[in-house]
Amino acid sequence: MYTAVYWKTKHHAAFLTCAPTAPTPQRSKRKVQLYDMRAPNIDRLRHNLALYPWGNLLHCTDIGTLYEHFVNTVLTILAESVPCKNVVLGCRDPEYIAPVVKSLLRKRNRLRRHGHVERANQLAQKINN
Repeated sequence: MYTAVYWKTKHHAAFLTCAPTAPTPQRSKRKVQLYDMRAPNIDRLRHNLALYPWGNLLHCTDIGTLYEHFVNTVLTILAESVPCKNVVLGCRDPEYIAPVVKSLLRKRNRLRRHGHVERANQLAQKINN
């Protein structure tokens, strides 16, 4: 709503009112698991999956038990083969910052604090591209 108010001077004032909106919910910190998907780790995962004796699963007759055993086996091999880092996304982090980028930014800042400016600048180029 726009209201013009005239006083005894040449100045004008405008009062804008709007309906109150619901407060935006506060985002809390959340932990995200970040798997290292580089080629050597994926090759190790493939190798470990190929070496696992999958014949043990063929003796199971219940599909629910078979599925549960299969998922647990794959998750165990994944945990052994591919390193995982926990990245904490805080309430002040913009939503467009991916966990990978946040991890790289922390690494860059750590390098700069320890005086490795050249390596930090190389990492900054990687982040920007």
